[in-house]
Amino acid sequence: MFEKVPGGMVLTPAGRECYALLEPSYLDLKRAAASIAIPASDRTVILSVSRSLAPAWLSPRLERFRNLHPGLEVDVQTEQDASKIRSGASHLGIFDSDVDTSGLMAEPFINMLVTPVSSPAIACFVAECSDRFAELSRLTMRQKPDAWACWSRAAGVDLPESQQASQFDDAHSMYEAAAAGLGIALGVSAMVEPRLQTGHLVTLGLPIVCLPTFYNLVTPRERPLYDAAWTFAKWLRGESSRDAIGWQAQSAT
Repeated sequence: MFEKVPGGMVLTPAGRECYALLEPSYLDLKRAAASIAIPASDRTVILSVSRSLAPAWLSPRLERFRNLHPGLEVDVQTEQDASKIRSGASHLGIFDSDVDTSGLMAEPFINMLVTPVSSPAIACFVAECSDRFAELSRLTMRQKPDAWACWSRAAGVDLPESQQASQFDDAHSMYEAAAAGLGIALGVSAMVEPRLQTGHLVTLGLPIVCLPTFYNLVTPRERPLYDAAWTFAKWLRGESSRDAIGWQAQSAT
């Protein structure tokens, strides 16, 4: 079943086959245990959320939720897939629409409204030499290699296809590079707002575009949300709606 290799143990082909057969039953057992282990009176909500969205969108809002619902607690766990919800270890999740949510309930939650952002110094350059905007270095997230092409088509702004965008593993790293003057980035409404408020990044007065991808609010399909989780999910939807109204108002001006 196992083979010893430098640094540890790995499954043999027979072990991998056995694991593939046993895993569904194991996950069913974990889900069943989780469904009876969380009483309806529980006051803690466990939320799984992507690493990029947690610090920029969720964290600044949690204090407001706690003030509205002082008896409830939120345990935030960052992850890049929905495995914890499937296993019953999390009650709710917020994930990019690219994440596999098969077998779960996934509702469109946050649209990816984007517009170019940069450091104040680069913004001044663009204001003075708008014809050279297309020459600036472009930054993007590795998971969204086509984001600039989508924005360019929707905004009606010609960008040279030959210019390769510098890629980053997460939004935080990308925005830090943009704030340091290394190029222009697409500011995603759900993640860039804190940096706009501090002035580390500024918008360039260019169109706001809705990308074809979005964030889903993910919940279990086979078990209903208990009271605390339902309350938190309702509050999350309200926060998302308020953000969308603000950015849509900006795009109309």
